Amino acid sequence: MPSKKLPALSMSDALSFSQIISHATDWKTSINELIQIARKDLIFDNFVVYLKEDEKDQLEVAYAKAIGRGKNFEGDIAWGEEAANQVLITKSLIHKIPGGDSAEGRINRPYILGLPITARDHLFGAAILVRFGNPEFSEEDFYVARYLANLLSIVFDKHYLLRKIHFLEEKNKQALLQENFIATITHELKSPLGFIKGYTTTLLRSDANWDDTDQHDFLEIIDQETDHLESIIENIIDSARLQSGEIAINCVPSQLDTIINDVVTRARIKAPDIRISVYKTEKIPLIQGDPYRLSQVFENIISNALKYAPNSDIDITLSKGQDEVIVSIRDFGSGIDNDFLDLIFNRFFRVPSTKTTIHGSGLGLYISKMIIDAHQGNIFATSIPGKGATFHVHLPLKNIECDQEIKEVEEN
Repeated sequence: MPSKKLPALSMSDALSFSQIISHATDWKTSINELIQIARKDLIFDNFVVYLKEDEKDQLEVAYAKAIGRGKNFEGDIAWGEEAANQVLITKSLIHKIPGGDSAEGRINRPYILGLPITARDHLFGAAILVRFGNPEFSEEDFYVARYLANLLSIVFDKHYLLRKIHFLEEKNKQALLQENFIATITHELKSPLGFIKGYTTTLLRSDANWDDTDQHDFLEIIDQETDHLESIIENIIDSARLQSGEIAINCVPSQLDTIINDVVTRARIKAPDIRISVYKTEKIPLIQGDPYRLSQVFENIISNALKYAPNSDIDITLSKGQDEVIVSIRDFGSGIDNDFLDLIFNRFFRVPSTKTTIHGSGLGLYISKMIIDAHQGNIFATSIPGKGATFHVHLPLKNIECDQEIKEVEEN
């Protein structure tokens, strides 16, 4: 007996399916488009996708849509959960035919078709088609449903592979960053240690006599390089602590212009030739923050300006927004390439430079962003290449934990 001829999809439908699959970036959108076309050849009222939750043998509804009879009764109609669990166990097609009297009404007599969504021996979940009332699903329907399930398998496999690719790219990026970080830190540690060791050895030589001026110069270099070494170690420790959430922000009423002035004073002591101007557009109110950590942020930004824009003026502007205080720190150096503006706050990232004299761990701005984030604020940079860069720090005026304390301070 010859086998029953199964329906063939139209050329236009097949072309539409292939276009959906090739352009699939969002699986939900792809499913919407697939089931609209599939319904031309296969009548169903509800469509559900159950996906496995990670590696557990447990299904969760990822997609559900009522598009036919009963769509006004979504909360009370069948969605095929039992059939989905059977598909999970058998990994094969499940066809459930309702019992009872046909007089009960279509909504109470669901025909359910369940199919596995599988690719490369990996079971993603189950696709469930529900038809309320006669006719029951036929062999021809099974053919179209299997084809639809195969298309869904491709969609989810593509989504799965894209996620894997993204995960591996991120892991590779982190590995490269850490590799560069180790190389950078090794170099950064060796540099001050080399100076300290070299000048200490020089001072200890028994075959040479150094006058007071030379000794003072040597000791000053040792002192500066020790500070440099200490700064590198503190950055490494802060980075690790911030990443693990071990650093707490001590929220107290703080006068931001006072913090800025203190930072500028320290910068001028370290670099007497530095030209920094501080501007205020109006009286700056108290904010809620940690003065030590905020000082660290502004010192990092000014330190970067001194490194990447040497001999440039630095302008610092404080202003009051609607519900925040804004600090802008601008230099007039070569600026930052726009390609790097979104990367400079990443851990270990350093803007490529042809100047071999510029050293850094790539942690300063990362730490600064973590501190500002902890203050519920925002930090970002803008730049005009060749005309300088500006770092913008936005800090909120209100914080429930500190509001009362600030009110009391302002009143006194």
